[in-house]
Amino acid sequence: MSQPLPRVWRIRAVAILLVLCSIGSGCAPRMVRGHHSDDGRSKVALYRARVVSAVDEPARKFRMWLFVAPDGRLHAELISGIGTTEAIIDSSPTQMSVHFVRAAISYAGPVEAATLRDLWGVDSSLAEFVGLFMGGETPAGWALEAGAEEYPRELRYESEGRLIRLTLKRVQQLGVDPESLGSGASPAGIERRPLSDLRLEQLPGVDHEER
Repeated sequence: MSQPLPRVWRIRAVAILLVLCSIGSGCAPRMVRGHHSDDGRSKVALYRARVVSAVDEPARKFRMWLFVAPDGRLHAELISGIGTTEAIIDSSPTQMSVHFVRAAISYAGPVEAATLRDLWGVDSSLAEFVGLFMGGETPAGWALEAGAEEYPRELRYESEGRLIRLTLKRVQQLGVDPESLGSGASPAGIERRPLSDLRLEQLPGVDHEER
């Protein structure tokens, strides 16, 4: 039977984690840790995500901070089990970038009708996905449960063995200017690759359920 770590090592481990959270990817997404003052109507939602790519594959789990705007802009930050931001998806109605934080690589390019199908295997457009949060029509394969907050309590996509479930954890005030989100541009100073080269089947920093 393994013995617990001595107290001094536990303290060092916590200190190292705090340092790691204060640099690099960070433990708190920038869009919630700021103190932007606006009209109080711009909100961001934290979802728990569960993704099954195929019937014979284990599910992947992660948390996701999500912001959507009525004009079709979207910003999402994927959070690992230890709280680090692993990937940032930023999109306008016409341009999208997917930034893998630790690798310092961004995939960017135009949003096409098949973008979500190529990335996630979801047979709906980005505009249809954003519309789910704006009271639009529910595309084929999707189901949602409305809640008291501005964001749906749960969204679920199921088709041909693929399952995506987003469960709302909380909604809070946006911490940055909402106009700074959803440009679809890559961050400066990192490697840039075509969006068409990206597949999100191997997300970094997410947990896999045991079969």
